[in-house]
Amino acid sequence: EQNNDPPPPNLICCGLNKKMALFTDQSIDLLELQKNKVGTNQSGILRHKEQGNLFFGQGKYEQALSSYNSAIDQIILIKQQQDTLDNVRLWGELVSRRAAVYLRLERPMLAMLDCNAILQHNPLHVNALHRRATALESLHSYKSALLDLQALLHLETDKQKLQKLQLRIALVSDKCDQKSVEDVTALRDAATKYATKNSGSSE
Repeated sequence: EQNNDPPPPNLICCGLNKKMALFTDQSIDLLELQKNKVGTNQSGILRHKEQGNLFFGQGKYEQALSSYNSAIDQIILIKQQQDTLDNVRLWGELVSRRAAVYLRLERPMLAMLDCNAILQHNPLHVNALHRRATALESLHSYKSALLDLQALLHLETDKQKLQKLQLRIALVSDKCDQKSVEDVTALRDAATKYATKNSGSSE
């Protein structure tokens, strides 16, 4: 005769406990794999960063750019998994170094965009402010460059660096004033040409 009675509660609990233990073990294994993967990626990031620094010091800016790009691609993937403060800082450092490379390669627009990305996360990032000011100055956006330099006055603590910063602010201010004069002159010349052209055609 077939027994249709349900199994005793203690057997059910035993089976559930075994399944939970197996699930827990699998979850722990998965976490360990993720940690090991992140650790491996971070060592790769640091290797690319060191290579980039070496290339930068040797003046090999295209190679430095390639190394920093590789490191940035990897830290972005890690940030998506673990958006920790340390990972954000490392990302900011790498992007700032890439901005420095862009400046050496005379690509100020790309340098400015990198600095913008950093300053959105950390408005007080000193290197990003310095490099964006340099990029803006190269793009003849002297007023915007001046704002970044003036912001640095409140962040810089080294006396020697402060003196250099004040001198730079004075130079950029002169360029700003000169550009304003040039803009006014250009507008006046354009207005004169327009008036002359229209007065000639009405006769």
